[in-house]
Amino acid sequence: MKPGLNAGTTHTVHRRIEQELTVPHILPGTLLERGETVLASGYLVALLESACWQVVHPHLEPHESAVGVDFVLTHCAPAWPRDLVEITVTCTRVSSETRDIEWHTSATNLRTRRVVGRMRHRLRIVESNRFQERTMRPRPSVRNSDPRQPES
Repeated sequence: MKPGLNAGTTHTVHRRIEQELTVPHILPGTLLERGETVLASGYLVALLESACWQVVHPHLEPHESAVGVDFVLTHCAPAWPRDLVEITVTCTRVSSETRDIEWHTSATNLRTRRVVGRMRHRLRIVESNRFQERTMRPRPSVRNSDPRQPES
């Protein structure tokens, strides 16, 4: 990763909410199609992560990419189609050891002046070829990776 990205870096973007970003459109063929026509939480995560990527991208080497490895989302209020949302992301930590970049993010509906959501997010910088080789390789056995669930 190229130098220059530091804790405290802030970036703001605006996004108009389109019908396609609402709950009924997030997973066609499921009961979500009967949901309210408001911004879907899954799309909120994507909008917030995309703003983080806009900050990270200029600092990546050509052979690098970023992958999301952790997030905690609070979806606070609705955003309706045609609402304009302001997304602000602030870098809170850059780790050269783990290659992790941590963020505090928020989205505010400019029509209602309500916070739509907040998310703590962590991106990891990876070498694209190595990542693809490692993650595409089959594993000898599939085990339950949820530590809360007992092994069978």
